[in-house]
Amino acid sequence: MSPTSTTSNGTSAVPRWAVPLAAAAVAAGVLLVGTALGVDPEVRSATGTQTVGVVAAVVAALVVGYAAWGVRALLGRLLSRRAGRAERAWLVTCGVVLLVSLLGPLGAVTAGAVVLLAVEHVAVGAILALGLRR
Repeated sequence: MSPTSTTSNGTSAVPRWAVPLAAAAVAAGVLLVGTALGVDPEVRSATGTQTVGVVAAVVAALVVGYAAWGVRALLGRLLSRRAGRAERAWLVTCGVVLLVSLLGPLGAVTAGAVVLLAVEHVAVGAILALGLRR
């Protein structure tokens, strides 16, 4: 499995190592736009409430993104003998992880924060799922 994706016409696409960086940038962008619109991304925690900051969003996206890259590489190696199976397994895995991750935003304090954090999760998940797909 090569470290870069290729498009259907054979040209090189975004390198796989850059996909988590793009996901982190989008996570920061979504959070910054949401807070600029007046949404306070506070979530309930064991000790009260905590604001989700840009640094936390970027670090989480990077950790999840590079872990996803490893899972994608593993699936590619394990299922390389059957055409399309690795990609199908990858997309199913991404769907399940995204659904589980959407439980996190449900702990937000306001409805606006729930929407903002859910949009952030979906945006990061879509970038990782599609960017690491091939």
